[in-house]
Amino acid sequence: MACTISKLDEHRVELEIEVNEQEFDRAVTAAAARVSQKVKIPGFRPGKAPRRIVENFVGGGYLAQEAFEGVAYRELLKALKDNGLRMYGRPDVEAVQVEIGKPLKFKAVVTLFPEVVLGDYRELEVSFAVEPVSEDMVDARIEEIRRSRSKLVSVTEPLADGDYALIDFVGYVDGKEFDGGRAESYMLEIGSGRFIPGFEQQLLGARQGDQIRVEVR
Repeated sequence: MACTISKLDEHRVELEIEVNEQEFDRAVTAAAARVSQKVKIPGFRPGKAPRRIVENFVGGGYLAQEAFEGVAYRELLKALKDNGLRMYGRPDVEAVQVEIGKPLKFKAVVTLFPEVVLGDYRELEVSFAVEPVSEDMVDARIEEIRRSRSKLVSVTEPLADGDYALIDFVGYVDGKEFDGGRAESYMLEIGSGRFIPGFEQQLLGARQGDQIRVEVR
């Protein structure tokens, strides 16, 4: 394989690649084997037709194109590796000469990874402040972890602050039920302050199965 590289701009290069006749001929033979697997050729089982028969059946131009598609990307990657280049994205490949019995010639425009030059980072010094941790902060964090890993269990004791309750409720305004004021199996943490002000406090002391009238404004 012969390769000529031209720089187009800061990040792109063009490679002109030539694969010798012998190497391309081997690629054509491999292409013929692949085509014979896909194309039904009278008198032959899939994959058993000789190259000459396949070439006569599908045409030399078709077979050469199949060989080109099979070998071009492989040879491009080899050329990039041999020249220490790293490709980014997909290349723009253009066939120049694709004929059986002749060398394969094609061009490829490739975008390269940018070169990153690091400064003398080993000499950099980073200063940082250590935030003092109080006992209250430790206790608060422990409580947060404890609550996140705790499990809910059913109890019979009266509701108290911090308990969770599954409640069914119906809301009324002036004696009439209003839209969105009904729910079943609603999980409410008593004392969380997430519900209507005054609602949770009126549930304190309630037990499972109790029906309570709650008034809020």
